[in-house]
Amino acid sequence: MTSCVNPQQAETIATVNNGGNPVVPHGAVANLRKPTAYQLPTEILTYIIHWALPSVKITPAHAVTTSDAYMRLLYALRQVSKRWQDLVDGTPSFWTVILSTLPFHANNATIFRSASGPLTIVFEDSEEPNTSDRGSAFLGMIAHTRSRWSTIYLNGCSENCLAGFLATPAPLLRTVAVFDSWREGEEPLELLGGQTANLRHVELSEVPLQWRTGLFMELKSLSMTAVTSDLTTNHIIDFLEASPGLEELCIEGDFELSPNQASFPLITLSRLRTIRLAGDRGKAVDCILRHVRVPSWLTFYVNLGAQWGYDFDYQLFMNETMEPFQETFREIHIKNGASGMWFNSHAFRWQSFTPGHAGGKRVFSIFMEGFHPMGVRWVERILRGETGLQVEFGYIPVLGSVLRGLAHLRCLTRVSITVNDVQDVHAILRFLYQPLGPSPSTPSLPCLRELSLQSWGWNAQDILDMVQRRWTAFSEPNLDPPPLTINIWRGPFGWNDDRRPILDLATLDKIRGAKGVECVRVVEKHDVDGMLAIIWNEETSKPTRGEDWQGSLAISSVALASSASSAG
Repeated sequence: MTSCVNPQQAETIATVNNGGNPVVPHGAVANLRKPTAYQLPTEILTYIIHWALPSVKITPAHAVTTSDAYMRLLYALRQVSKRWQDLVDGTPSFWTVILSTLPFHANNATIFRSASGPLTIVFEDSEEPNTSDRGSAFLGMIAHTRSRWSTIYLNGCSENCLAGFLATPAPLLRTVAVFDSWREGEEPLELLGGQTANLRHVELSEVPLQWRTGLFMELKSLSMTAVTSDLTTNHIIDFLEASPGLEELCIEGDFELSPNQASFPLITLSRLRTIRLAGDRGKAVDCILRHVRVPSWLTFYVNLGAQWGYDFDYQLFMNETMEPFQETFREIHIKNGASGMWFNSHAFRWQSFTPGHAGGKRVFSIFMEGFHPMGVRWVERILRGETGLQVEFGYIPVLGSVLRGLAHLRCLTRVSITVNDVQDVHAILRFLYQPLGPSPSTPSLPCLRELSLQSWGWNAQDILDMVQRRWTAFSEPNLDPPPLTINIWRGPFGWNDDRRPILDLATLDKIRGAKGVECVRVVEKHDVDGMLAIIWNEETSKPTRGEDWQGSLAISSVALASSASSAG
């Protein structure tokens, strides 16, 4: 039997039993009166609170929300007890965040309790009416703390407000993140009055700055997006040469190629983990890649936009500029077992399938606006016979050229059709059974193992015709065609309310039984193992749940309903 002891009652009873004289309570009762948490040394409790507080992420998507969450939890912890309140209020290192969306008195309290410690300044312009001067009011409240600023995040500052934050030196400032703060006609400002030597993390987007060599040095991360032609490769190479410990690099926009690129040094950035370069002036991107060596990169992203009006040599870019990175691309493909090419509108992309958030795993993405047959040959040459390449067909104005460029690829083993145009879908299905070359011996994509139908514009009979004709295209008796898996995405409607194909059970059964077909699966977008709720079991001649796909026909409720209605 379990007994419950009230510590106050126990103490009263003990006092009465002792003739009215106070007694020291039993040890168990004393522990009940003072839980262990209340007996923790101040130093340990301080560490516990420190690790309980969330980190503040200085990004456009998270800066305000994480800062707000930090302050809310901090104030909640003050309410636990008087001891906790005194500890929290008396620990300056807890009071680090000044947030523009907090009340004036809350920010003043933070400034007071932070003593002389470093401060993180977070300002985001409000879309509410009559708040145009909020930036100036916020700046006026915190201007006297400038000497303690260690991090500053600004989003949507006006011209005068931006200059007030960034034009004056701040000796402790190490992180600057500024977004969407450019207005037409604004004059570029000199960042921190030119005193930028202490900066280690810089993230700028749409910020009018006076670019110059020597502006940044010893950086750990550098991100400059939506930049204009005022920024040149001469500036960028200077920043990189002065920051040998750089770990993240992102430059996107219309930065300009400098005329003296031949004199640029070759820079080795041994600690660089992330490199992202994107721009419509491919020669500027090409220049940076030619002058850096990145032996330990984890994320490699290059985006070449439309090179309108520029004489850009894509073949030279792929064969020479990208040559130091090619072997690593191949290693990533082999390790992951796959990589993918995408063709959509006038674009070509080749990228790995490793999730970008997977720690320690390398990922790459090469994007070029416009279809370039040489890009297909470039990928084939890098893979050197390794299978596992996937291609996805979206809307492609030059579909015929794309198909001709892919037909011979033996490294390509999976095709996904996402385009919804009926003519394009039928053209792709015909392509899959057309002979490869003038003398028929094998069909196009002879090593194809998986076909994923994610669109509409086809019916079950179209798929049956394709698999039957594809099998007959393997005319030589010594050929051993790879078994084909067909994945059909379930779902009755598309994004514009177009119906997906109705799958009749009889035709699906013929597809499954066709030579060269391993299985037919009806899957959801996020299915991992392809498992469905219903499988047709041939031994029992009825739908059932099961684990074994071999010799079974996977069908959806749509197929069953269609079959039942046909029988009726």
